[in-house]
Amino acid sequence: MAGFADSNRDLWQLISNTSVPWPKDLIKIQLNRSKTRLMQSLRFYRKPSSESRMRLSKEKKLPSVQLNFIQQLSDFLDLDEMLCYDLYSVYLVRDYRGSTKELLDVLNSERHRQVLMVKLRDFYYSERIYLLRCLSYIFSFSDSIYNHIYCDVFNDFVQPLYKSDNYVHELVKQYFEISEQNLPTATIAIAVTEKQGSAWILSNLREQCELLELLLIYYKRTEHKLPDLVELLKLFKKQGFGQWQCNNRMMDETTELLVSRIGFLQVLLAIDAMELESLTENMSENKAEERVLSSGSYKDLDAIFMGLGEAVEHGPLLLMWSVVSQISDRGGDGLVIRKLGNRAVQLKVFEYLNAKLSTEPFNGRMIIADVCRNVIYGLLSAALNTFQLQTLGDIQFLHFTAVRLLDCEFIATHFWSRTSEDGLMVLFANALECFPLRFGVLIKLLTVLAKASRDSAAEVANVLQNLTSYSEALDRRVVLESTNQSNIVLLAKDQTPYICPDVPFVIQHGTQGSIFPFAGKCVSDGIRWSITYDGWKVLAGEIHLLLSQVTYGSGMIEQETVHRVILTCRLLSSLLKADYRRISSDVEFLEMMIGHLYCLVQRFSLLPSPSTEFLASCFEVFHEIIQWEPLECWQKLQQTGFLPYLTHQVTSVGEALRALNRGAYGAILAGSERMQGRYPVTQAFLQLLISMVEPLNAAGKLDEILPSSLFVCQEIFPVMYKYRFYDPYAREKMGQKCLTVFMKILKSQGEISDIKSTNKSFSVKDVVVHNLLFAECSHTLLDIIGTGVDVVETALANQVNALEGFGIELIALLRLALSVMNQLLMSWPEGTSTSPVAQMLSSRPAHGAERHIVATVSHYIYHRHNPDLPSQATLLLKHLALLFPMSMLSCLGNEAETIRDVYLMRLQSATESISLKVFTLEWLSTCVQCQPGIIELFLNINLVKGKDDGQREYGLGRDNCLQTVLDLIEVPKQRTYRCPPELLCAASEFLHSLWKGRRQTAMTVLRGMKGFWSSVCHSLMREPPKPSDETDIKLLTVDVTNCSHIFRILSLEIYHADRKVDDTLEAELNTLFCKERLLFWSKYIGSLLAWSSDESFPKELQQCLIQLLLAWREFVVVLSSNRVENVTLKDGSKNGDETKRLLLSDVLDGLRAQFLGQDLTAVNMKLSSITSSLYLMVLKHWCSHVKDFGATVVKLTEILAQTCCNHQSALSSVQSNVLASLMLILQHTKTQMTTFVNFDCLISLFPVVCELLQNCVQRPLIVKSSTSDKGKHEPTASPDSKFNLLMDTIHLLKELICTLLTESDPKWLTILKQFTVVQCLISAATSLLQAKQGFGLLQAIVLFFTDMCRIPEGAELLLVNGVNQQLCLLIGNLYSDSSNNQGGIIDGKSSDHVLRCTIYRNYICLLSAMLETLGYSFVKDSLDFIGVHQERLHLCLDCSCSLLTAEVLTEAEESCYFLARFTKHRYEWRLHLPGVLQMLMSDVCAITQRCVSLLLQPRLLQFLLDKRVQCHQDRLNLPIPSRLSVSRHLIQQTSTDETEVSSPESLQIQTRLLNIVNYCLVAMRHFSPDLYEVIMDQTLDVSPYDTFVSLGFSAPSVDQDSSPTFGTFIAIINLCLKLLAKIEGKYQPSPLKPSTPKPILTDSSSSPISRPVVMFLMENSLVLIMSQSMRYLRDVNLSQRDKQLLKRELSAELNSCLMSIQRHLRCSTPTSSSSSRWSGPFRSEHSYFRVVDTFVKQILK
Repeated sequence: MAGFADSNRDLWQLISNTSVPWPKDLIKIQLNRSKTRLMQSLRFYRKPSSESRMRLSKEKKLPSVQLNFIQQLSDFLDLDEMLCYDLYSVYLVRDYRGSTKELLDVLNSERHRQVLMVKLRDFYYSERIYLLRCLSYIFSFSDSIYNHIYCDVFNDFVQPLYKSDNYVHELVKQYFEISEQNLPTATIAIAVTEKQGSAWILSNLREQCELLELLLIYYKRTEHKLPDLVELLKLFKKQGFGQWQCNNRMMDETTELLVSRIGFLQVLLAIDAMELESLTENMSENKAEERVLSSGSYKDLDAIFMGLGEAVEHGPLLLMWSVVSQISDRGGDGLVIRKLGNRAVQLKVFEYLNAKLSTEPFNGRMIIADVCRNVIYGLLSAALNTFQLQTLGDIQFLHFTAVRLLDCEFIATHFWSRTSEDGLMVLFANALECFPLRFGVLIKLLTVLAKASRDSAAEVANVLQNLTSYSEALDRRVVLESTNQSNIVLLAKDQTPYICPDVPFVIQHGTQGSIFPFAGKCVSDGIRWSITYDGWKVLAGEIHLLLSQVTYGSGMIEQETVHRVILTCRLLSSLLKADYRRISSDVEFLEMMIGHLYCLVQRFSLLPSPSTEFLASCFEVFHEIIQWEPLECWQKLQQTGFLPYLTHQVTSVGEALRALNRGAYGAILAGSERMQGRYPVTQAFLQLLISMVEPLNAAGKLDEILPSSLFVCQEIFPVMYKYRFYDPYAREKMGQKCLTVFMKILKSQGEISDIKSTNKSFSVKDVVVHNLLFAECSHTLLDIIGTGVDVVETALANQVNALEGFGIELIALLRLALSVMNQLLMSWPEGTSTSPVAQMLSSRPAHGAERHIVATVSHYIYHRHNPDLPSQATLLLKHLALLFPMSMLSCLGNEAETIRDVYLMRLQSATESISLKVFTLEWLSTCVQCQPGIIELFLNINLVKGKDDGQREYGLGRDNCLQTVLDLIEVPKQRTYRCPPELLCAASEFLHSLWKGRRQTAMTVLRGMKGFWSSVCHSLMREPPKPSDETDIKLLTVDVTNCSHIFRILSLEIYHADRKVDDTLEAELNTLFCKERLLFWSKYIGSLLAWSSDESFPKELQQCLIQLLLAWREFVVVLSSNRVENVTLKDGSKNGDETKRLLLSDVLDGLRAQFLGQDLTAVNMKLSSITSSLYLMVLKHWCSHVKDFGATVVKLTEILAQTCCNHQSALSSVQSNVLASLMLILQHTKTQMTTFVNFDCLISLFPVVCELLQNCVQRPLIVKSSTSDKGKHEPTASPDSKFNLLMDTIHLLKELICTLLTESDPKWLTILKQFTVVQCLISAATSLLQAKQGFGLLQAIVLFFTDMCRIPEGAELLLVNGVNQQLCLLIGNLYSDSSNNQGGIIDGKSSDHVLRCTIYRNYICLLSAMLETLGYSFVKDSLDFIGVHQERLHLCLDCSCSLLTAEVLTEAEESCYFLARFTKHRYEWRLHLPGVLQMLMSDVCAITQRCVSLLLQPRLLQFLLDKRVQCHQDRLNLPIPSRLSVSRHLIQQTSTDETEVSSPESLQIQTRLLNIVNYCLVAMRHFSPDLYEVIMDQTLDVSPYDTFVSLGFSAPSVDQDSSPTFGTFIAIINLCLKLLAKIEGKYQPSPLKPSTPKPILTDSSSSPISRPVVMFLMENSLVLIMSQSMRYLRDVNLSQRDKQLLKRELSAELNSCLMSIQRHLRCSTPTSSSSSRWSGPFRSEHSYFRVVDTFVKQILK
């Protein structure tokens, strides 16, 4: 049996929850599934039977424990066994809160089993009630007048039921059966306790009420059958109209309201059956009504009604029957009618009706309330049409009843359509005639009529402005003139009812008046003046009268006047609410009246015991005014002194608390409202604050509400649970309004300040946040949130109506509390981890103590009445998981699995709220990153088995979220009610979180699930909404967000794939490529980017577009990198080339679109930054696919020019990306030998780049900080971004200059001068050196200058701008801040130190290049540099061979090169800096000796590198022999020793040592005589040349520090020969020594030591030997003996060298030098051999 396939409560929630517009087909399907239940109603629940018991045991195959339990449950509930099983199953799915294991324990325990039975009984009772409620709801809204969204479906369902009487007969029979049921005691196996009996009685009475309501709603659209009506009335009479229940002896005070409700519903059914309105109309037209007035029916009904008259419930029936009797004229002589009417009046019929209309559910807004009012309205109308008003007794309660009826729109519409002698119009006409004598009667009627509808309010305003009579008490002092007519008089002189100068209201003399009896307090007669006047004058006069009275003190105030003004305010509030514009324009005295109300509020609030009702009514008027004139009204209210205020200016929350004055309102709350338990002023005050938050925020004056908000936080919200409340719902409503105030303030614009700071200004948001975090408000808020689902469910169960009552108010309060907490967590300020809220929410669960707040919040998932409550609770769980580092799994404890099952069940349900599903998936997405325990619980992935290859195979557990999510996003379900766009987006976000969090097991399982990738990628194959103003922005936002998640999933999957992706994903990607969907999305994103620059671009879409663009960037970049073999772009036969080109073009067009708008917004800047970075990343891989480089450069130039126009915008990232893109294009064209057709595009680009550089330099590069600025967090641009942008600009300038060098006309040089680029860069370098920041940028500037000075024009431009003059001194800052005396040479390995040293070396290179290019023109600047940095140069040359680090040797190499260049100008140097010359040349000679000694002993060099001492200071302070702790064997090695294979580091060091020796030899040659000149010119004076070479012929040694000798140069020559042999692969080890590994230098191309360097070194050595020997031989002071020694030794050494050289040259091929640095003095390698040979033979013979 499928009886309980769905819960009745679920069905009711589906059809009644109109906030989720389910498809009508779904509602129809659900109704058809439940049709049997709905048709049978309560008869669906059959009695137990043996047949059913047999079916249960045979069909269900239940374990014995469950089977026995269900049989016991069947006996306990007296319900069919199969239905019990269905009930049991639905309960377990829907309401059971435990695991399967706990259920088994419960079933095996007798005591726990009884508890479970009681819960099932309550669930069964609620199912029966909700079944009847479903029927009532369907019948109620099947009428088209209510415009229900499912009206058509409901009408189709109920239409067959109206065609036959069987259904209603069945309902009546069910009511008979239920009403006559006795308390079950002996019919079941389990004894019924008193508590269980009370529960059964309550359920029985509720079912009676629901059935009666259903009958009443059913008969709303059809007529009663008289036989059925007679039987029904007999039953009602038998029950005493509810009072004589079968189980009266078991009833108590808890059932009184239900019994009274049953009686009233029976009365309504009886009255409705008479159809009084139709009967009255037919009789007025002399038509017979056979249905009611037929002889047989009339006699039966008359017998029933004539037997009534004992209970108050009989009053309406007697009045109704008297009307019927009067109409039918069957009352004889009228005595019977008079008897019935008198008895009805004696029973206080109108008082009874008024009392019932004020109780639930008849005072609400449900259909049953409308039906009730309609029935009573018909009764009153018929009575007033039939009888005279004076015969109805005291009509006070008749007026009260009319007031409760006329606020319904359909009743008010019917009321205004009547004549003055028809129905309630009689009562209204009487009230008009007695106005303003009976002031309250008319005003109350007008007030409720104004509330009914806007049209009704217009009628009220029209009536009020055209009153035709003025009634007042007959004052004997009024001079009257008698007339011939009785009780008709004339006014003798003018009369002014109200002394108000602003309201001219005068009754003119001669006005006719009629005297009528009036039973007033002190008046017996009244007079009615026939005058047409504006009723607003009377209302304004009453307000002015009260203002006059209060002026004289509280003793002069008349309570009657106060009451009249209260009624006036309520009428005014109703009219203003209905149509403010019309009332404000038509009412002449409105402004004056409102001004008087402000004065009254000010003066009344100062009275000892002011009328709270009056103040509340005034605030109702102010509330309506605020809707149209908020700021003006707020200002006037502040001037009254009624609102709280601050006594002085404050700067902190604590000071604000001390400065808070409660105002007059605070005194009223403490002195009056709390004592009375009624809070009308507080409710109005809170409503006023709610209305004022948004207007004040829009006007930028939200802080004006700070005192009032602070008062709410301190005096209302925290202590409202300590108040006494007369109204049962008042506390919840007050809490709702307080939370609404907090919510609106928290949602207002502006950031939250540091709430702990006492030195800064703060806002009203800070006040609210502080109180919600640290004050008593936090405890109240947490207490509300911690109410618990059990309390909510109990309140709902005790409600009279499913949609109105205490439970609904409690749910609304909880929803607001959760919303406020969510908003608070969304804007959670830093540094609040110690607040009570944070401690409570993030505390560890205390075992054995009360339930953790997280567990309480999670239990709201059990609530099903309003899906917004569990939705907000789930959203709170999401925020808690994101913010607080506690384990939610431990907070949930043993209930974790149960809660998971409920979440998954509701996630799977097709009729569940979409918002709940979305928030659930968002919570799980957050848990992937922050709550591993929770996500593992929901994933529930188990290890199935291990494969043979060692891999593991995983499977899903029984309850898991992966299968649920995959079922949700199946392709057929997408974009249907099963999976709408917002749910699909949330599911995609959850899947993306798994990929982002690298949940490998979950990803593995998902990849293996059928249809996974097709479901994920399907959104990319579908057409998204077109970006335009007419598009549904919400749908577009959701679709864009969904696609961004999908792109990110694909990006991560491809990026982390191991060579190949899954075949299914490959197929989906191929479909994406082949169907040109990739190009479609490229165009679509481009259209969104183009739309974003328009003013009409919606704000809701801004962040979504940013996320989509980021995801698109990731996806395209991953595709462009070709990381996976089987994922390649395809577009037919072109292998993706066209696709790549179009993608690049679309990205560039999207970037250009960001600068098309008039103003560049923050969103445009962000989008342009992302787009430019995307273009750069893709261009790196697809630069070869650019079709037209010239056009691309032009577009990029335009973009760059646009960024330069936005000086105030932070576009540095865009500019950097564009510059880098241009750099890539230029480099690509250079490497691929591609040239531009013309250079016009580059020439047009050059000034744009120069302008950008100029703009960057003009901005402050260095951000100076001072102690006075501490604590101020002003947003400033990052210095690094400025530096990087300048560096990119400089690099592009370099590339452009290199490209444009081929031009004959160097236009770029003119542009450089025009934009003063050099001056700007020098200025920037000066600033950087002074601030010691931006060393990377400084290096780029120096390198740019270095490249620029290679060109003579560029070098001259640098010289003219004084580059060295401005930077020479400041360059010392690069090493002057060192703490040791070595000038930073041996500083640590910090990156900053290395970069500074590199910049210093680059600057030396710059000077060398300028000296080389400019020559003598740069001598002065070179001298300046040497003079300033002589110590640094000396230190570098002195320490280089001892430190042997790459940095120091490189600096020494560049220094030696600079000195080698500058020694050409030795005369100027000697003239200006002779001391420096002597010092540095001595260093040159010394470093030459040391370098040669290390080069001659490679094993020693390798040893020193391996055993390099770590302590630099100690190493430098020791002499060389002692710090080289090596053996004597290593020291005594010669250069001829064969070494092992050298390390790469050793080879690099040798290369640098060779370069240093080369440069030193070049410098020495400039101080040595010219070889040819000294040989050929015998008259040459050699005295100016120094003999810096000593007369020695031994090889240099490491342990000796002396000047070079002839032996040094001979050793160099031998070393060069050996290196040449190694370079050319001819080195052979000595056969007398042990074999060593083959040297690695077998190929000159792979050797770090190049052949030109070696040859250049050998040539310089030979030249210096010959030149210095000639210097010695020409020296007259040298003895002949020394000269002979020199000739003999030198001749022998040179002959030996020549022989070796000849052998080498014979076996080798001469090569030309590839570098100008290494070009020797001879034109070929053989030429200097002949010179040396000639020198030996001719000179040294």
